Amino acid sequence: MPSIWRYLLRHYFQVFFLCIFSFIFILLTVRLKDIAQFASVCFDLKNTLLFALYQIPYILPFAIIISALIASLLLLQKMSLSEELTALRSSGFSLKKLLFPLYVGGIILSLCNFYVVSELTPICKLASKDLLYQVTSQNPLLLVKKSKFLRLKDSFVDMDLSDDGKHASNFVFAAKDSKKGNLFLLLADKLSINDTDLQGGNLTYISTFSKGDSTFDDMMIENQEAMECNANALTSLLLKDSWKIGYDDQLLRELIGKISLMKNEKTKRILRAYQEIIRRLFFPFATFSATLIGISFGMQIGRRKKRKGSIYAGLLCMVILVGYVLGNSFEQSPQISCFLFTIPIPLVYFLCKKRQQKIIRGVE
Repeated sequence: MPSIWRYLLRHYFQVFFLCIFSFIFILLTVRLKDIAQFASVCFDLKNTLLFALYQIPYILPFAIIISALIASLLLLQKMSLSEELTALRSSGFSLKKLLFPLYVGGIILSLCNFYVVSELTPICKLASKDLLYQVTSQNPLLLVKKSKFLRLKDSFVDMDLSDDGKHASNFVFAAKDSKKGNLFLLLADKLSINDTDLQGGNLTYISTFSKGDSTFDDMMIENQEAMECNANALTSLLLKDSWKIGYDDQLLRELIGKISLMKNEKTKRILRAYQEIIRRLFFPFATFSATLIGISFGMQIGRRKKRKGSIYAGLLCMVILVGYVLGNSFEQSPQISCFLFTIPIPLVYFLCKKRQQKIIRGVE
């Protein structure tokens, strides 16, 4: 490997890894609420740390994009201000030859980001769900108390839970059946976990149900002195909606296989699968685009330090990220979503190419 390659790549990756570790630490606080929720239902430090580790692939793709931008921008600014770039060009190195190793570094980071989004993130997402199920399978009271994990719509839960999480009193659970529109209310004086069984005392169940075309609702009230059921079965029932496998939970090869099975169909399902693939392709292209932005707008040919390049680089990176956010917001319209994912990339390539041509001609 030529000495200039080693010099450029070493400085590029040094800044990159420094930035990415910093961003992981900062962005991990965004998911701190989820980690705290899990820690409140799991009293095992090992499982809590493992759950926190599974959250890193969620934030790693964006951290790679921003770190690639900062690394390339700072490197080219440093070389420009110290006249290294001018000296190398005066020695006979063309601008394309000088920037080629940084392009290679950007491609390597793009492939790594594509692997994270396509393989690592779905695996960690399913593993975190499995870990949540394991730590709560024997105690659904903790799971109900932390109802965020249930994702139950139109529901209300309240109880007085003991410190060990195995006994509850004054249990109240109210919910609405979204399909039938019926309401039900479950009251219990006490609930407790005994080994693998859930035991309750003095239960009252109130439910409404309609009779066909009747304009009046009938009500059912049932009182039960004691009850006993399998705690694991109740947990499975509560978490059944959380185990629905969406397109973003599947590996890339699984998505491609699904498309091949639906290739003769013209439904929204196959459009949604294509949309998910394009969303994942966004991240490697965005990573290389961030490197290209940093290279193009980090170079300066004047003697005075100017901040315009950094401002333009930040604005272009923001355009890319805004395109991703808007694409996600149009999830129910796959065509619009795919357009928003892809349109910032060629725009960035065009502006960066134009900027480099100006630098070559000596125009700043």
